[in-house]
Amino acid sequence: MQNPMELGSVEQTLERASLLSLMNDRRRKAASVFNERLVVGYAGGLFRADSNTIATARTLMEITNPLIMIDMNDNPIKIEDGADFMRELTGVLAEASADYHRAIEEINVLRTKEGLTNV
Repeated sequence: MQNPMELGSVEQTLERASLLSLMNDRRRKAASVFNERLVVGYAGGLFRADSNTIATARTLMEITNPLIMIDMNDNPIKIEDGADFMRELTGVLAEASADYHRAIEEINVLRTKEGLTNV
């Protein structure tokens, strides 16, 4: 016959594992949504609104106008208004980052409520 304490412990462990799995799924989903939102269509090209693209555009703006940027599909795209392009990229990055942060904070609150902070 099994010890009742062992059964409770097994059930608690399974419940804890299930909650951790749920939180990890939510975290992966939030990261996926964040990455999808970083894709920006501009001047006929697709660009990723990340620090590399922003830094490249900023550097090119210092030395050339119009900009020629290589998009996600390796196509050279002529950007006539570099300042507008930068506003678009940084706006998308800021908004997506804020939403991603909120999603992760919600997961962390659930994690704390469920006593899973040390896992």
